[in-house]
Amino acid sequence: VCHGPCALLGVDVGDGALFVRGKKLTSFSKKEEYDYAREDVPYELEDALRAEGAEYSSASNWEPHVIVDGRLITGQNPASAGPLGKELVTALKRAGVPA
Repeated sequence: VCHGPCALLGVDVGDGALFVRGKKLTSFSKKEEYDYAREDVPYELEDALRAEGAEYSSASNWEPHVIVDGRLITGQNPASAGPLGKELVTALKRAGVPA
């Protein structure tokens, strides 16, 4: 959720390929950065994810937006936390994880 996907930047999957390449995902958007506190972050996460080959998408500022790509679940902003939690519960149930 939000800036969490920055932890995925630069992750090599072992063959020189970057983890986010070709992955559908979202994070705090460039528009939200400029609408909130751009001076507080060292780079624009949306641009960095796109530069590594991620298939980035976003909704309007501050609207919930969740992307599920296999086992990767990402949310754009704080409004996405609840919907992301529901997707996570669904994924865990589908995987047979008991409640």
